[in-house]
Amino acid sequence: MQMQQEQILAENEPQEQKKHERPNTFWQRIGHAFQQYPIPIAVVLLLLVSLILWLAKLTTIANGVLLVAVILGGAPLLWETLRQFWHKEFSVDVIAILAILGSIWLGEYLAGAFVVLMLSGGEALEAYALTRARSSLSALAERAPRTAHIWRGEQLINVPAESIAVDMVVVVKPGELVPVDGVVEKGSSSVSEADLTGEPV
Repeated sequence: MQMQQEQILAENEPQEQKKHERPNTFWQRIGHAFQQYPIPIAVVLLLLVSLILWLAKLTTIANGVLLVAVILGGAPLLWETLRQFWHKEFSVDVIAILAILGSIWLGEYLAGAFVVLMLSGGEALEAYALTRARSSLSALAERAPRTAHIWRGEQLINVPAESIAVDMVVVVKPGELVPVDGVVEKGSSSVSEADLTGEPV
């Protein structure tokens, strides 16, 4: 029974790794980006289609594509704004929604499409930056040392880093992270301060 469980775990490991793998090919990245930020990417594609139709002198169809872009991108944004109103939350998105509704009323679909693109694109960039910041902070937290080496008599032992108190002498071996702040008592080495200066973030 134990052998069967080990085989099942071994077979499932590659599948779990594939789930967490990042997309490598160009089309995989495009598909991943579309899943994360569908509105701005869809609006950009519709703007390109409208431009091609306009160059082909199919103005009516081009305006129809722009109207689809405005409605497709504006409807979720309008719903989100109404939800914020319901919770008594007000932001500058209200001005953008009014601009989108005004562009539809006046028939200026190109202007409305650009407003949708700016609003949804700004939200996508904010979400992307927040995701990167969270992943960087998570990586820093994972790199934090959990243990430290101290002398107890003539024996070098490992203790939790949280248990280090003032006046304790901590031994830092080559290649290890410095677990606590302190003053160098003996020896010399080169220490990377990237984690302290925020370079990974």
